[in-house]
Amino acid sequence: MTIKRYTFGTMDTTLIIAVAGLGISLIALVLFVRNEFRLRTLFKNGQPESIDEILRELALHTRNLELRSEKSENEIKRISIRLAKSVRNVQTVRYNPFPDAGGNQSFAVALLDDHGNGVVLSSLYARDRMSVYAKPIEMHASEFELSGEELEAVTKAKG
Repeated sequence: MTIKRYTFGTMDTTLIIAVAGLGISLIALVLFVRNEFRLRTLFKNGQPESIDEILRELALHTRNLELRSEKSENEIKRISIRLAKSVRNVQTVRYNPFPDAGGNQSFAVALLDDHGNGVVLSSLYARDRMSVYAKPIEMHASEFELSGEELEAVTKAKG
């Protein structure tokens, strides 16, 4: 069996190089037209005149967004601190301190923040009078003795 060898002549080599060059040129032309179309879209309708101007505007907008984001984060921190100090845990316990005088008209209300600080308001109702008491609460405890109902209200507000 004989193997034929084909050798390229000068004409064949030139033709291959020309076809490859034409292919590369077509690819470059397609990429150029595509980029030109993108740039025209970017610059139409009163847009900036150059890419440098676009980049400057984008940098300015980015900096403004960073400043606004930083300001928002600081405001959120400030609000969170204030919110932790606000009254958010409220519990009421109604009871009857005098079984012979009708109804659960007396009550104890615990008004506490997230740290367990606040006040307990108590009301004792009797037929001839009504008394209201206030006791400060710090870290879910009071320097004043708490009644069972007041303690119950603080415990419920804590949990």
